[in-house]
Amino acid sequence: MQTTTTTTARPLFGLGQTVATPGALDLVSDPAELVPFLARHHRGDWGDTYRDADPGEMSDWELNDFALLDGSRIFSVYRIGEGKIWIITDAADEDGRRASTCIMTPEDY
Repeated sequence: MQTTTTTTARPLFGLGQTVATPGALDLVSDPAELVPFLARHHRGDWGDTYRDADPGEMSDWELNDFALLDGSRIFSVYRIGEGKIWIITDAADEDGRRASTCIMTPEDY
């Protein structure tokens, strides 16, 4: 499969309630430092999410692009200094709404 680029200047989906785990907050001196990463996620820049996949499989990047169409979960990865955060937005419900987004470290998962 070919990787598409979905990054836009506008939000692509609803975030729902947004929370951060203590582990993610420990990576920054001010919680506001997480906002640019959340904005990138919201606009379709999936960060360091895998773009390559085995033959016949979809990469995590492609799965996110597809999630914009089918409402499944959206997963982004970003580096902060020596650490890493994951941003996960839940799958949409039957009405197409996404209930929540969590900013966490891989260790928090």
